[in-house]
Formats: sequence, C-alpha cells, structure tokens
Amino acid sequence: MPELTQEIPRESEDQWIPSFCMMCMQADDGTLVHIEDGVVTHIVGNPDSPTNLGKICIRSVSSIRGLYNPYRVKGPLKRTNLEKGPDVDPGWVEITWQYLILMFQWEGVKDGGFFIHCACRR
Repeated sequence: MPELTQEIPRESEDQWIPSFCMMCMQADDGTLVHIEDGVVTHIVGNPDSPTNLGKICIRSVSSIRGLYNPYRVKGPLKRTNLEKGPDVDPGWVEITWQYLILMFQWEGVKDGGFFIHCACRR
C-alpha cells in the first residue's frame, strides 16, 4: 500500500482568472476573478472581452455574496407539503444524492404523491 504524503503548505496564491458572469443567464459579461488563497475576493470587468469591453453590471459584482452565502442551497431538497399558497410552508427537507437517484429510478418523479424538486447548485 502506498504511503500518503502530506501536502506542503504553499505561500499565498494571488491570481486573476478570466471568466464569464452567469447571473443574467446570458454569459456575455467577461470578467476577471481575483482569487487569494482559494477564496474569491474581487470581480471586475475584463477589458479584453469584446462583448462588454470591461464593464459589468451589479449582478456580476454581487455574485461573490451568492457564492459564500451560508444560507445557499448546497444539495437536493424534497418538498413534503403539497399545499400551495403565499403563507404556506412548502416543508423543504434536505435529502442525499443517493436518495434522489434512487427515487428517480424507482418511482420516476413522484414519491408517494409528493413531487421531488431538485433545487441545487454545485
């Protein structure tokens, strides 16, 4: 059995990565993402992008908040309450990926009359 090696601590990484903003679902805002030690710290417009020429909207700038929001959805959710309305709690509960896959394979989209809604981002 091979021995496991520990990763040698690196000095702080500071890099700018070219990317695109998907907040408007068009992916036409060319951005530069500033990453320090694996954490996104700043997003600016990419001046070399032919679609936006370095200008970005406020959604691009605020996407950092969505990335590190502690209340964001991190996995699949199952709705347990079929009742709908403005003051009705849908009763979302977290489920595992294995359970979601099994339910789709076993019963399709329905689970005993309750619809499974997958609301997740990776």
